[in-house]
Amino acid sequence: MDILYFKSNNCGACKRMLPIVKDLCIEHNVDLHIYNYEDHKDYFVKHKVQGLPTVIKMNGDNEEDRLVGLQPASKLDVFIGG
Repeated sequence: MDILYFKSNNCGACKRMLPIVKDLCIEHNVDLHIYNYEDHKDYFVKHKVQGLPTVIKMNGDNEEDRLVGLQPASKLDVFIGG
């Protein structure tokens, strides 16, 4: 399983949530891929990202689930660990 994290450099919620997502991915031994809007607009289109931050749980090439917007650590823990 991989986690895709979509953010923007000037998104306050993205900056707040990223350290939590990083720590949870390490804790649950999950690969994290971070995509910044300014550098990876093609990935935003490919994954139909419309809000930030967006966290997508991938199983191979298949999207299992996604969260959009600022999320509490407890919800992220269940999302990434479960």
